[in-house]
Amino acid sequence: MPLSEFELIKKLTRDQSYFDKQGIIGPGDDCSVFDGNNLITTDTLIEDVHFSLDYSSFYEVGWKSIAVSLSDIAAMGGQPLVCTVALTVKEGLSDQSLEELYRGIYDISDENGLSIVGGDTTKSGFFSITCTIVGKSISEPILRSNAKSGDCIWLSNKIGLAQLGLDSFRQKNGYNECRVHHTKPHPRLELSKFLAKNNLASSMIDVSDGLFQDLMHIANSSNLSVKLSLESIPSVISYESNKKRFLELCTSGDDYELLFTSAKENTHDLSKRSDLTKIGSIEQRSKKSAIYVDGQEIGELLSQVGIDSLGYKHF
Repeated sequence: MPLSEFELIKKLTRDQSYFDKQGIIGPGDDCSVFDGNNLITTDTLIEDVHFSLDYSSFYEVGWKSIAVSLSDIAAMGGQPLVCTVALTVKEGLSDQSLEELYRGIYDISDENGLSIVGGDTTKSGFFSITCTIVGKSISEPILRSNAKSGDCIWLSNKIGLAQLGLDSFRQKNGYNECRVHHTKPHPRLELSKFLAKNNLASSMIDVSDGLFQDLMHIANSSNLSVKLSLESIPSVISYESNKKRFLELCTSGDDYELLFTSAKENTHDLSKRSDLTKIGSIEQRSKKSAIYVDGQEIGELLSQVGIDSLGYKHF
C-alpha cells in the first residue's frame, strides 16, 4: 500500500534530534525555524492538482502561490521578509500569461511587505510554481506542540467558503461570491500579528487541509485531546440545516484561516474581535482518539454520514 503524505514525510526526514543539535525546529510545523525566530516555508502549486486555469486567471494563480506560503508564516506568529519563486513553464505559455502571473505575485507581495529576491525558471510538459518564503516571528514562534490542557480553541472567520467556491466552478452554476475565496485567498497576517504581540496563542496552525485534520495536528503534536461543539463552528452552512454538507466543509481545504489555542483567561480579550469564534477546548488525552465532537469520536461521527477522511489528502 502506498504511503500517506505524513508517513512519507516521516520516512524521508531526519529525526528531530538531528535538528536539535543544530538549534533548528525541523519538520512538523507550518514553517521550519532557524536561528531563534527565523522562519522558512515552501509550497508548490501544480496545474490541475492545486489549481485549474479553467477557474483561475494567471493573475489569481500568482496571487495564490504566494498566499499559501504567507499563511504558513502567519500560522507561526510571523511576518514575511523575502521570497524566491521557482517556475516550471509548459510549452505554448504566452509572455502575456506570465506577465499576468507575476502581476498577481507582486501585488500580494507588495500588500504584505514581501520582497521577491530571486528564483528559478525551467520548461516542462506541465505548469507549476514553487514559492519559498523566509520570515521572522514577532516573539517566540508559535508551534503546534505548545497547546495546554484547559486552553480554549479559536477559529478565525468561517470555514468552507473556498470549497463552496470550487464547487460553484465545477458545477458551472453561475457566479457565486464564494469563488474568490478559492482563487484569491487572503492570509491572516494582521490577526497573527495581533496574537503574537499580545502573547494570546499557545499553539496555532492554518486551516489549509480541513478543520478536523489540522486540529488533529495540534492534538497529536501536543499529545492532548480536542473537545469540539459543532454548533459553535462558524460555517456558511449550519449543522442543523444539512449535517453531511456541514461536515464535508469541515473536512475541506483551502480556507487559510487561523486555528489556535489560548488560555482561558484570554477569552475576554479575544471575544472582542468579531472575526474570532471559540469552538472548543483542549483536554488531557485519556482515551485513544484525539478529537471528540459533542462527546462522539470524530471518526465515528464522519463514518455515519459517509465521510472517510478528516481532510484533504495530497497522496
